[in-house]
Amino acid sequence: MEQEGEQLKSEIAAKLDLSVIRYSRVWEDCDILCRGLDIQPSDVVLSITSSGDNVLNVLLKKPKKIYAVDMSLAQNALLELKLGAIRISLPHDEFLQLLGEAPSTKRLVLYESVKPSLPKYAQEFWDSNLSVIESSIANEGRLEKYVKVFNEKHLPKVVSSELLDAFFESQSIEEQRKAFNQFPLKELKDLTSWYFSRKQLERGRSEAQFEHVKMDSDEVGEALAKRYFVVAENIPAHDNFYFSLFNRGMKGYDPANKPNFAAPYLAKDNYEELKGLIDRVVVCTSTIEEQVKQIPLGTVTKANLSDIFEYTSEELCCGICESLASVMAPGGRIAYWELLNTRPAPSSVFHYHEKLSKELHAEDRVFYYKSFNVYEKK
Repeated sequence: MEQEGEQLKSEIAAKLDLSVIRYSRVWEDCDILCRGLDIQPSDVVLSITSSGDNVLNVLLKKPKKIYAVDMSLAQNALLELKLGAIRISLPHDEFLQLLGEAPSTKRLVLYESVKPSLPKYAQEFWDSNLSVIESSIANEGRLEKYVKVFNEKHLPKVVSSELLDAFFESQSIEEQRKAFNQFPLKELKDLTSWYFSRKQLERGRSEAQFEHVKMDSDEVGEALAKRYFVVAENIPAHDNFYFSLFNRGMKGYDPANKPNFAAPYLAKDNYEELKGLIDRVVVCTSTIEEQVKQIPLGTVTKANLSDIFEYTSEELCCGICESLASVMAPGGRIAYWELLNTRPAPSSVFHYHEKLSKELHAEDRVFYYKSFNVYEKK
């Protein structure tokens, strides 16, 4: 187990700058995640932290405990900032402002009010990244900057804001498809195939994250462009905040007044509820293999693994799953996404819920992923 943890570090951490925010939002559909894991009050959950969005979305299901695990100190510092703001009962409107989810000219003042409630490492991180807070955390991750260039620089040259607005205002799939067919589809396909090519995508995800990808640059672009079109034509757009943020940025996005068009934890009622739940979150800066050594055997019942196997060899994927299985109770579930690689969990310890996985993936509001997988511990 120790050898696997070191291997993961050598495969990923040594090749990535873990001191910067790579993801300031989570681009993984919280709805299919929660349905796939079927979170219950008795559950002990292990979750990749990322930006902390889905840690907090899962927390709203009131599990007994959540281990938020990430190798990146920066990503954990972002979750700590959110937890700290909730802990001091920062007013909801100011919570949104602090995170860059709403306009503000006083984000640094808000940070100073939250800072004393943060652990030392998070204070030090944010003290060194005040410009990120000031400009808008939600849009300052590496991936989010890549998305911003798409929706501010490239997409407007192909699709007008009027056509985009009509698309997102559609109230039925039929109306939505009709609106989408008004787009210059050939030009849009060319744009998305180019912008999602491996060469361009490395502006949002590091080259090291593609080490195990066998597809060439154009194949990657064509695959992601195809998924983009599938979501545009088949997933209701009027409440798909992921797709709207990708295509329109902050336009039409207002968590304070449109709570159903944003991550659940940002809604005012849910924010109030989180105040009584945040003590159930344990933030851990480590690999999964290192963390499971600190967890009593048989106690974890659910795990959100994000898309971590995208960055690993097949051998290491199996090793991580086996390490996790050692602390999971029989019947416990894991869920994860696949972007370009295929990484099945070992059948020796996990049963694949194929029907459920495919049904949920067909409803995924985020177009990036080729699959969503739910497995059960044998």
